[in-house]
Amino acid sequence: MIINLRSGLWLLLALLRIFAPEQALLAVFILLTILFTQHWSWIKLRSGKIALFILILAVILPNHWTTVWHKLMPYVDVIIMLVSLNLLRSAIANSAISQILSQWLTQHRRPWITLGVSVGISPIFNMGTIPILLAGLSKKELTNNREIPNIVARGVATANLLAPTSAPVLLTLSMFPAISWFSVMSISLFAIVIMIALIGLNAYRSNHLFSNNINIIKEITPPDISITNINRWKSLLPVIIFLGTLLTLSIILHKPYSQSIFIACFITWFSSSIINNHSDLFQLINIAQTKLLPELILFIACGILAIRLYDIFEGIQIGIFSQIPVYLTSFLICILLLIVMPLVCRIGLHPIIPFCIVAPLISPLTNEISLPIIITLWLCYWVQSLIISPSSVINLTVNATLGDNSWYKPDLRFLFISSSFLTLLFVVLIEMRIMY
Repeated sequence: MIINLRSGLWLLLALLRIFAPEQALLAVFILLTILFTQHWSWIKLRSGKIALFILILAVILPNHWTTVWHKLMPYVDVIIMLVSLNLLRSAIANSAISQILSQWLTQHRRPWITLGVSVGISPIFNMGTIPILLAGLSKKELTNNREIPNIVARGVATANLLAPTSAPVLLTLSMFPAISWFSVMSISLFAIVIMIALIGLNAYRSNHLFSNNINIIKEITPPDISITNINRWKSLLPVIIFLGTLLTLSIILHKPYSQSIFIACFITWFSSSIINNHSDLFQLINIAQTKLLPELILFIACGILAIRLYDIFEGIQIGIFSQIPVYLTSFLICILLLIVMPLVCRIGLHPIIPFCIVAPLISPLTNEISLPIIITLWLCYWVQSLIISPSSVINLTVNATLGDNSWYKPDLRFLFISSSFLTLLFVVLIEMRIMY
């Protein structure tokens, strides 16, 4: 009964954000009720302790709380989206698309193909991409091919530049509500090409990658089911419904991305449940929010801290930079976001913590730079930090999938090379005065 009540509150919260977005205080109250009326075992986890520290820090900061609730709404929308993605994963799991991918990847053992697939399907499968591509690795295969998890992890991280279906992208977009994703993509595509090229070339440097005698993905199809007998178009139906609904809502109806994703996930799940005649909505929501609880609390805590810092530093201009040319200021910002902050994350900090602290501090320095470039620069920070941080959700998911964390070895050389190319890209774009 309690489980169904919490799941019902999640649905109520989502509907409230769609049909009564002005009810900010009520939305925050419902969210906090859901998060903090569950078992407090999350506080024993590392992420839970960090979240508690951040909440205490946010509370003791000066300034008023009057504007916090309304500014917190983008974070609430992202949390709703993260929970709703479990509905999409359920719909896709009930189809044979993951089986088709596994069979196809078994036949095409090339780093470029694995990288391309991980980037291409991550906007839909999100963290589910990792078990799809890595669940079949044995200990021996992992020992002989330690670059395979690295390729997949870097591909999933790079996908943040491709579509607004992940928490880092939506969180960054919430800072700039007037900018559409399609304006950002005109810039982010350049960064995607650079990252894919560098990841692929780095993979080819490794010896004996993807040798022909190694099965990267083991067949996960039950023995009595043949992939060739599966209606492939029916398997793709959840993806088609999701993308069609998402594009219709976000492009034609101009709905916010996070709300569009929630509605698209729900419609996709509903269609799949009718076709397959199974799936319990309340159970799926409860499973999702239980698994994500520590990360959700950390996320909302960082959101409160970021808003408090924004209120404190709003309007402050850093005088020492006032006489520095724009291109030099942009160079310093690139170094900070693409090298310094990821290196800070390397010590074990979650990438969202440096983000919520640094974003309000450097905001006055970015006034002369076009917003699509700034957004893409922040997304590149997320990509680099998610790759290098041992506590990022991507690396933790790889560890959980493989049951082994020995594969993780931070490649600082790759960080410096990729950051150098990205810095050059952004300095050139800013110098060319690409304005939208």
